[in-house]
Amino acid sequence: ILGSSLILGVEARLAKTDAMLLASVLLSHWALARLWLPGGRSQVPQGDRWGMAAFWVGLSASVLIKGPIGPMVLGFTLAGLCLLRRDLAILYALRPKLGLPIFAALVLPWLIAITITSQGAFWTASVGRDLVGKLASGQESHGAPPGSFLAALWLTFWPGSMLLLAALPGLWALRRHPVLALALVWVVPTWIVFEATSTKLLHYTMPTYPALALVVALAITQSRLWRPAAWGLSVLPLILMAALTVTAAQKNLPLPWSFWPTALLASGLPALVPLALRRAGPFVVSAALALAGFGLSMAVYPTLAAIPGLWPARALAALSAQHPGCTLTVAGFAEPSLVFWTDRQAVLASPQAALAAVAAPGCQLVALPADAPQPDLVPLQHLTGVSLGSGRALDLAIFLKPE
Repeated sequence: ILGSSLILGVEARLAKTDAMLLASVLLSHWALARLWLPGGRSQVPQGDRWGMAAFWVGLSASVLIKGPIGPMVLGFTLAGLCLLRRDLAILYALRPKLGLPIFAALVLPWLIAITITSQGAFWTASVGRDLVGKLASGQESHGAPPGSFLAALWLTFWPGSMLLLAALPGLWALRRHPVLALALVWVVPTWIVFEATSTKLLHYTMPTYPALALVVALAITQSRLWRPAAWGLSVLPLILMAALTVTAAQKNLPLPWSFWPTALLASGLPALVPLALRRAGPFVVSAALALAGFGLSMAVYPTLAAIPGLWPARALAALSAQHPGCTLTVAGFAEPSLVFWTDRQAVLASPQAALAAVAAPGCQLVALPADAPQPDLVPLQHLTGVSLGSGRALDLAIFLKPE
């Protein structure tokens, strides 16, 4: 269920931190689940060194990967389980007297090193601007009202969302099940926090998706599913393919020829999931989910990867490689991929700083937004596309000032 989901498929193919954050959070939740399941409140939590190590290593990795997000998700789950038990037995089973030194040994060296190296600027940027900016206002034009994540869930968790919607009517009968309790304390408080923040990106709630997958698996094995709901959501790939086609036409982004046969495949395979619910056997449903995920892998991801306009960093890096002695300064496009594609040679700057770079000594290759003030030079070329980080159309004028 989790492996076939659309959001994980996308995040796994991008050079971003979110798929690794999910892995670290999932590792720590594995340790918590072993202390809670199968008995729930009646179970005596008995920790061992492997579970203890998994929790604290996963927590440490989540901090190093994405700061406070992992501790927040894990903290809510741990606090929720302790409240359900009305004691601290699960916390004690994690051996914090040994675990906290492990956490400190793994995390503190990096925090000290980045503080010294950046002379404190890291904390100003990450906490003062990034974190507070996301909480207070929609950063990078990603503001959205509360409820947006819930509305997007049916696409981002697809094809598992077909089964999640079909499972909802039967969850009341499972309300006392320990697996459902674990999933609720994992999902609900974290989801509320993300819905309340001003900045909203589709992948933010991904650390809760394993819990949603647990709910679906529980319903498949121990409840009755409402098949018409699954049939209703099975048309989502068809809508997605149509939206992709229209968007590509509007943005003047040509689609590869392979898109059309694979789009038909991706639109047809999802019907196997509601068909598999007639038997509702875990193996049959898992096979149908795998095939639906295979359709996404064959149609959506390769198509997106084959559209040059979605990856302006590649074109900028190729242009920079044609002028190896020049400094590349880019304004209006700040995706981290550009830093990697140019082997850390690209300078990400404001339009004013990029315009000033034209007058700097040596060969200068400068990219400026077409609507920004331009230097007194003839543009070498114009680069158009879409900035995935902001979702906005991109039009850069490229200027070359020889040495």
